[in-house]
Amino acid sequence: MPLAPRILVISDEQWPRALLRAQLDEAGYDAVGVETIAAALDQPIEDPNRGPVRLVLVDSGFVAVEIEALEEARKRFTDIPFVVVHPAGAIPPGRWAATLQRPVAIGDVVEMVRRLVPVP
Repeated sequence: MPLAPRILVISDEQWPRALLRAQLDEAGYDAVGVETIAAALDQPIEDPNRGPVRLVLVDSGFVAVEIEALEEARKRFTDIPFVVVHPAGAIPPGRWAATLQRPVAIGDVVEMVRRLVPVP
């Protein structure tokens, strides 16, 4: 049986991150939550006990604050889509596979992940 695709959820908001991880897990993904982009860099791309990282979901608050870590993450997770969740207004600069504007329902985030990374 193939391992579930791993989704990195980068947010410093513990409860929304935990709820999103739970919904992604229920949808067939292996969701890993981290508090910073720098912490995401500690995640192995390949892990014999887990599926490969297939998507990185970033809270927009980190885009300007951790710009160097974001660029390092983009280099490390090459060819993996990055998605940003941002407040109303301008989309944070960068290459994004998708953007989600707040307020956004957790179900909408899960549906977007399903479109970008289908579960095998």
